[in-house]
Amino acid sequence: MDYNMEKMSAFALMSYLVRSEMMMSKRWLQNMDLKPHQAGILFILDRDGSMSQKELARVLRQTPPSVTNAIQKMEQKGYILRKPDEKDQRMLRLHLTEKSQKYLSQVKQTFRQMEAELFEGISKEEKEELRKILLRMLRNVEKNKDNDRKETFESREK
Repeated sequence: MDYNMEKMSAFALMSYLVRSEMMMSKRWLQNMDLKPHQAGILFILDRDGSMSQKELARVLRQTPPSVTNAIQKMEQKGYILRKPDEKDQRMLRLHLTEKSQKYLSQVKQTFRQMEAELFEGISKEEKEELRKILLRMLRNVEKNKDNDRKETFESREK
């Protein structure tokens, strides 16, 4: 740490940590030709099973068009397959391929190693306390996401 992080706010530290973790993830996943958000998509499909692009976007808290690019690239690389839904042939469902199943254990192991590195020197109790705090913060975000906070500079100056 070459920058004096002791003076940074908790919010600034979280932002810095997220950016650092993203760079770390990119480095660790580059040999698999995966980006961190693509690995996240694999995890979701592995955990929850096949789903529509709209459902995936909801889980990721993104709009369906913003997920389209990642899905297309993953399909081109052979990680995801789109198949018509059995009940509604108009809807396409996303499925993991044999290739993604093969890489999934390697990706999971990579993330376990990264997590171990990030939490080095942190007790199980501290890790659990952090998890609880993060959950509360996420609930705050969810609770406040619909609030109208579109304040303008003019309204603040009045």
